[in-house]
Amino acid sequence: MRKVATEICVFVLAGAVGFLVDAAILYLTKAQFGLYGGRVISFVCAASTTWLINRTLTFAGHDSGKPLLHEYLSYMFLMFGGGIVNYCAYAAGILVSSTVSTHPIIGVAIGSLAGMTVNFVSSKFLLFRKDKPDPEREPSR
Repeated sequence: MRKVATEICVFVLAGAVGFLVDAAILYLTKAQFGLYGGRVISFVCAASTTWLINRTLTFAGHDSGKPLLHEYLSYMFLMFGGGIVNYCAYAAGILVSSTVSTHPIIGVAIGSLAGMTVNFVSSKFLLFRKDKPDPEREPSR
């Protein structure tokens, strides 16, 4: 149980970094691509960032069993589920609140929180589900 709690804490920290990337890229792209198109771009950048953090820190003791590019693409596909939840919550916030549409970072926060559970569960139980072999415990040949 303690291991899962640690993974959740590190996952949340990775998500915080992803949130900062998400918000920064959105603000850099919203003039060119609008609030919705800019969010698609910012989400891909944020998810790529969290993949790097989660594969090296959060789930360091686990393995996807996939080549690196395949793991990345699998992660992005799985994050799409959380991304749909994330984007819908963001869009709903913009649609129903003039405050959120004026300050889209609030919508980014709402979306990030909404998608976090979906993303953790899919990362832990669908992608990084295999324990990495312990070289000290492997029999010598």
